Amino acid sequence: MRINIVLNEKNWCLENIARHFHKYIEGSTLSFMEADDTSDANIYISYHGFTRKTKFDVCYFTHIENKAWWEKAVAHSDLAMVMGHKYADTVPEEKRFIFDTPPFDWYINDRKTKFLVVGREYSSGRKNYNLAHKIAEMPFVDVTFTNGELSDEELIEAYKSTDYVLVTSTVEGGPLCVVEAIAMGKPVIAPDTGWCWEFPCIKYSNETELFKIVSKLHIPKNAWASEVGRLTSRIKKMLTKKSLEAVRGRMFALGM
Repeated sequence: MRINIVLNEKNWCLENIARHFHKYIEGSTLSFMEADDTSDANIYISYHGFTRKTKFDVCYFTHIENKAWWEKAVAHSDLAMVMGHKYADTVPEEKRFIFDTPPFDWYINDRKTKFLVVGREYSSGRKNYNLAHKIAEMPFVDVTFTNGELSDEELIEAYKSTDYVLVTSTVEGGPLCVVEAIAMGKPVIAPDTGWCWEFPCIKYSNETELFKIVSKLHIPKNAWASEVGRLTSRIKKMLTKKSLEAVRGRMFALGM
Protein backbone atom coordinates (compact mmCIF):
# COMPACT_ATOMS: atom_id res chain seq x y z
CA MET A 1 0.00 0.00 0.00
CA ARG A 2 1.50 3.31 -1.12
CA ILE A 3 0.42 6.42 0.76
CA ASN A 4 1.22 10.02 -0.12
CA ILE A 5 1.07 12.76 2.52
CA VAL A 6 -0.11 16.07 1.08
CA LEU A 7 0.99 19.12 3.07
CA ASN A 8 -0.79 22.36 2.20
CA GLU A 9 0.87 24.82 4.60
CA LYS A 10 4.51 25.05 5.68
CA ASN A 11 6.17 26.56 8.74
CA TRP A 12 3.35 25.73 11.15
CA CYS A 13 2.47 22.79 13.40
CA LEU A 14 0.73 21.11 10.44
CA GLU A 15 4.11 20.65 8.77
CA ASN A 16 5.43 18.76 11.82
CA ILE A 17 2.25 16.67 11.88
CA ALA A 18 2.66 15.82 8.20
CA ARG A 19 6.31 14.89 8.72
CA HIS A 20 5.36 12.60 11.61
CA PHE A 21 2.84 10.81 9.37
CA HIS A 22 5.55 10.47 6.75
CA LYS A 23 8.01 9.14 9.34
CA TYR A 24 5.68 6.48 10.73
CA ILE A 25 3.95 5.31 7.55
CA GLU A 26 6.45 2.97 5.99
CA GLY A 27 7.20 3.73 2.34
CA SER A 28 5.09 6.88 2.28
CA THR A 29 5.90 9.98 0.26
CA LEU A 30 5.52 13.63 1.27
CA SER A 31 4.45 16.31 -1.20
CA PHE A 32 3.48 19.97 -1.02
CA MET A 33 0.06 20.89 -2.43
CA GLU A 34 0.11 17.97 -4.88
CA ALA A 35 -1.87 14.75 -4.61
CA ASP A 36 -0.33 11.65 -6.21
CA ASP A 37 -2.62 9.75 -8.58
CA THR A 38 -0.35 6.69 -8.53
CA SER A 39 -0.63 6.22 -4.75
CA ASP A 40 -3.24 3.97 -3.18
CA ALA A 41 -4.23 6.80 -0.84
CA ASN A 42 -3.54 10.48 -0.28
CA ILE A 43 -3.67 11.96 3.21
CA TYR A 44 -4.28 15.72 3.26
CA ILE A 45 -2.76 17.67 6.16
CA SER A 46 -5.07 19.52 6.50
CA TYR A 47 -8.39 19.09 4.69
CA HIS A 48 -7.93 22.51 3.04
CA GLY A 49 -5.47 20.85 0.64
CA PHE A 50 -8.10 18.44 -0.67
CA THR A 51 -9.09 19.94 -4.03
CA ARG A 52 -9.68 16.92 -6.26
CA LYS A 53 -10.50 13.23 -6.00
CA THR A 54 -7.90 10.47 -6.29
CA LYS A 55 -8.20 6.71 -5.70
CA PHE A 56 -8.69 7.10 -1.95
CA ASP A 57 -8.65 10.39 -0.08
CA VAL A 58 -8.11 10.84 3.64
CA CYS A 59 -8.57 14.30 5.14
CA TYR A 60 -7.18 15.50 8.46
CA PHE A 61 -9.89 17.75 9.93
CA THR A 62 -8.80 20.32 12.50
CA HIS A 63 -11.50 22.95 13.14
CA ILE A 64 -14.42 24.60 11.38
CA GLU A 65 -13.99 28.14 10.11
CA ASN A 66 -15.75 27.85 6.76
CA LYS A 67 -18.62 25.42 7.27
CA ALA A 68 -19.34 24.96 3.55
CA TRP A 69 -15.71 24.12 2.83
CA TRP A 70 -15.65 21.66 5.74
CA GLU A 71 -18.88 19.92 4.66
CA LYS A 72 -17.69 19.63 1.04
CA ALA A 73 -14.42 17.98 2.15
CA VAL A 74 -16.32 15.61 4.45
CA ALA A 75 -18.72 14.65 1.67
CA HIS A 76 -16.05 13.89 -0.93
CA SER A 77 -13.33 12.30 1.23
CA ASP A 78 -13.23 8.53 1.70
CA LEU A 79 -12.03 8.74 5.29
CA ALA A 80 -12.39 11.75 7.59
CA MET A 81 -9.69 11.87 10.24
CA VAL A 82 -10.93 14.16 13.01
CA MET A 83 -8.54 15.90 15.41
CA GLY A 84 -10.23 15.10 18.71
CA HIS A 85 -13.94 14.73 19.48
CA LYS A 86 -15.10 18.34 19.18
CA TYR A 87 -16.35 17.95 15.60
CA ALA A 88 -16.80 14.18 15.48
CA ASP A 89 -20.56 14.45 14.99
CA THR A 90 -20.09 16.45 11.78
CA VAL A 91 -18.66 13.34 10.10
CA PRO A 92 -20.72 10.25 9.14
CA GLU A 93 -19.81 7.32 11.37
CA GLU A 94 -18.87 5.04 8.45
CA LYS A 95 -16.06 7.38 7.38
CA ARG A 96 -15.15 8.88 10.76
CA PHE A 97 -11.75 8.23 12.34
CA ILE A 98 -10.78 9.92 15.62
CA PHE A 99 -7.02 10.41 15.49
CA ASP A 100 -5.67 11.12 18.98
CA THR A 101 -2.76 13.20 17.76
CA PRO A 102 0.20 12.71 20.12
CA PRO A 103 2.73 15.44 20.91
CA PHE A 104 5.73 15.59 18.64
CA ASP A 105 8.50 13.07 19.29
CA TRP A 106 10.83 15.56 20.98
CA TYR A 107 8.30 16.14 23.78
CA ILE A 108 7.88 12.46 24.68
CA ASN A 109 10.30 10.98 27.22
CA ASP A 110 8.22 7.97 28.29
CA ARG A 111 9.00 8.45 31.97
CA LYS A 112 6.51 7.56 34.65
CA THR A 113 4.00 10.23 35.65
CA LYS A 114 4.52 11.29 39.26
CA PHE A 115 1.62 11.72 41.70
CA LEU A 116 1.78 12.96 45.27
CA VAL A 117 -0.79 11.92 47.89
CA VAL A 118 -0.49 14.25 50.87
CA GLY A 119 -1.63 13.41 54.41
CA ARG A 120 -2.25 10.25 56.37
CA GLU A 121 -5.00 7.69 56.37
CA TYR A 122 -7.56 7.54 59.20
CA SER A 123 -9.34 4.56 60.69
CA SER A 124 -12.59 5.83 59.17
CA GLY A 125 -11.12 5.28 55.71
CA ARG A 126 -12.33 8.70 54.57
CA LYS A 127 -9.06 9.41 52.76
CA ASN A 128 -9.91 6.48 50.46
CA TYR A 129 -6.27 5.48 50.02
CA ASN A 130 -7.40 2.16 48.57
CA LEU A 131 -8.14 4.08 45.38
CA ALA A 132 -4.75 5.79 45.48
CA HIS A 133 -3.06 2.39 45.87
CA LYS A 134 -4.97 1.11 42.83
CA ILE A 135 -3.60 4.03 40.83
CA ALA A 136 -0.12 3.19 42.14
CA GLU A 137 -0.42 -0.27 40.56
CA MET A 138 -0.63 1.20 37.05
CA PRO A 139 2.70 0.48 35.32
CA PHE A 140 3.31 3.99 34.00
CA VAL A 141 2.76 5.94 37.24
CA ASP A 142 4.82 6.63 40.35
CA VAL A 143 2.79 7.50 43.45
CA THR A 144 4.38 8.96 46.58
CA PHE A 145 2.47 8.87 49.89
CA THR A 146 3.63 11.35 52.52
CA ASN A 147 1.74 9.49 55.31
CA GLY A 148 1.98 12.62 57.47
CA GLU A 149 5.65 11.87 58.11
CA LEU A 150 7.41 14.69 56.23
CA SER A 151 8.77 17.91 57.71
CA ASP A 152 7.72 21.19 56.10
CA GLU A 153 11.00 21.31 54.17
CA GLU A 154 10.62 17.71 52.99
CA LEU A 155 7.02 18.32 51.95
CA ILE A 156 8.06 21.34 49.88
CA GLU A 157 10.61 19.16 48.09
CA ALA A 158 7.94 16.50 47.52
CA TYR A 159 5.69 19.09 45.90
CA LYS A 160 8.56 20.30 43.71
CA SER A 161 9.35 16.81 42.44
CA THR A 162 5.81 15.70 41.57
CA ASP A 163 3.76 16.22 38.43
CA TYR A 164 0.30 16.14 40.03
CA VAL A 165 -1.22 16.18 43.51
CA LEU A 166 -3.89 13.52 43.85
CA VAL A 167 -6.85 13.71 46.24
CA THR A 168 -8.95 10.58 46.76
CA SER A 169 -10.86 11.54 49.93
CA THR A 170 -14.59 10.96 50.28
CA VAL A 171 -15.00 13.42 53.18
CA GLU A 172 -12.92 16.56 53.74
CA GLY A 173 -13.00 20.06 55.13
CA GLY A 174 -10.07 21.08 52.94
CA PRO A 175 -7.81 19.39 52.22
CA LEU A 176 -4.94 21.82 52.69
CA CYS A 177 -2.89 20.04 50.03
CA VAL A 178 -5.12 21.69 47.40
CA VAL A 179 -4.05 25.22 48.27
CA GLU A 180 -0.50 24.07 48.98
CA ALA A 181 -0.30 22.53 45.52
CA ILE A 182 -1.66 25.69 43.91
CA ALA A 183 0.90 27.77 45.83
CA MET A 184 3.62 25.43 44.50
CA GLY A 185 2.31 25.66 40.93
CA LYS A 186 1.24 21.99 40.83
CA PRO A 187 -2.05 20.78 39.26
CA VAL A 188 -4.56 19.00 41.47
CA ILE A 189 -6.70 15.99 40.56
CA ALA A 190 -9.68 15.73 42.90
CA PRO A 191 -13.29 14.59 43.41
CA ASP A 192 -16.06 16.87 44.63
CA THR A 193 -15.08 16.69 48.27
CA GLY A 194 -14.41 19.48 50.76
CA TRP A 195 -13.37 22.65 49.01
CA CYS A 196 -11.58 20.90 46.11
CA TRP A 197 -13.84 22.07 43.30
CA GLU A 198 -13.81 25.64 44.61
CA PHE A 199 -10.28 25.80 43.18
CA PRO A 200 -8.93 25.09 39.70
CA CYS A 201 -8.39 21.35 39.44
CA ILE A 202 -8.82 18.31 37.22
CA LYS A 203 -12.20 16.96 38.31
CA TYR A 204 -13.36 13.36 38.53
CA SER A 205 -16.58 11.91 39.93
CA ASN A 206 -15.81 8.20 40.19
CA GLU A 207 -13.07 5.59 39.94
CA THR A 208 -13.59 5.01 36.21
CA GLU A 209 -13.16 8.70 35.44
CA LEU A 210 -10.00 8.87 37.54
CA PHE A 211 -8.41 5.92 35.76
CA LYS A 212 -9.27 7.49 32.41
CA ILE A 213 -7.68 10.79 33.45
CA VAL A 214 -4.50 9.12 34.73
CA SER A 215 -4.23 7.06 31.54
CA LYS A 216 -4.46 10.16 29.37
CA LEU A 217 -1.75 11.91 31.38
CA HIS A 218 0.80 9.36 30.20
CA ILE A 219 2.13 9.59 26.64
CA PRO A 220 4.02 6.40 25.68
CA LYS A 221 7.12 6.61 23.52
CA ASN A 222 5.38 4.65 20.75
CA ALA A 223 2.31 6.92 20.68
CA TRP A 224 2.80 8.04 17.07
CA ALA A 225 3.56 4.54 15.81
CA SER A 226 0.48 3.20 17.59
CA GLU A 227 -1.92 5.87 16.30
CA VAL A 228 -0.57 5.68 12.75
CA GLY A 229 -0.88 1.90 12.93
CA ARG A 230 -4.57 2.24 13.78
CA LEU A 231 -5.03 4.62 10.85
CA THR A 232 -3.23 2.53 8.23
CA SER A 233 -5.12 -0.56 9.36
CA ARG A 234 -8.41 1.29 8.80
CA ILE A 235 -7.26 2.53 5.38
CA LYS A 236 -6.26 -1.01 4.32
CA LYS A 237 -9.65 -2.38 5.35
CA MET A 238 -11.52 0.33 3.48
CA LEU A 239 -9.34 -0.08 0.37
CA THR A 240 -9.94 -3.83 0.42
CA LYS A 241 -13.70 -3.29 0.76
CA LYS A 242 -13.66 -0.73 -2.05
CA SER A 243 -11.77 -3.15 -4.33
CA LEU A 244 -14.19 -5.99 -3.60
CA GLU A 245 -17.18 -3.76 -4.30
CA ALA A 246 -15.61 -2.71 -7.62
CA VAL A 247 -15.07 -6.36 -8.60
CA ARG A 248 -18.67 -7.23 -7.68
CA GLY A 249 -19.85 -4.24 -9.72
CA ARG A 250 -17.97 -5.40 -12.80
CA MET A 251 -19.24 -8.98 -12.39
CA PHE A 252 -22.82 -7.69 -12.13
CA ALA A 253 -22.35 -5.57 -15.25
CA LEU A 254 -21.12 -8.64 -17.14
CA GLY A 255 -24.06 -10.70 -15.89
CA MET A 256 -21.86 -13.09 -13.96
